[in-house]
Amino acid sequence: MNTKSERFEMRLDPEIIERVDTWRSEQMDIPSRAEAIRRLTEYGLSAYQSHPVKLDDGSKLILVMLSELYEKMNVKGEIEPSFIKSVIYDGQYWALKWQYPGIFLSL
Repeated sequence: MNTKSERFEMRLDPEIIERVDTWRSEQMDIPSRAEAIRRLTEYGLSAYQSHPVKLDDGSKLILVMLSELYEKMNVKGEIEPSFIKSVIYDGQYWALKWQYPGIFLSL
């Protein structure tokens, strides 16, 4: 096990905590929340470093517009429009690959 040398505190909204708890409950060893965050961070960083998702400005605009249409029309599906918009606004494109691995396949 890696030695943890620095304390780090963060606040998460209830939706993210619920998603983390769901993820950790699906793991064989059911890690603590802290360990789940460490693992998910490592997965995200590894995915980003190996094959970063890149979006040009036109693609970002299209994704945001489609997400807003999804929300306005109350479309129910596997794509979460609020997640897509938050990824675009925050510039965390690696999260698309993490959330939708079937769309962003690693080569």
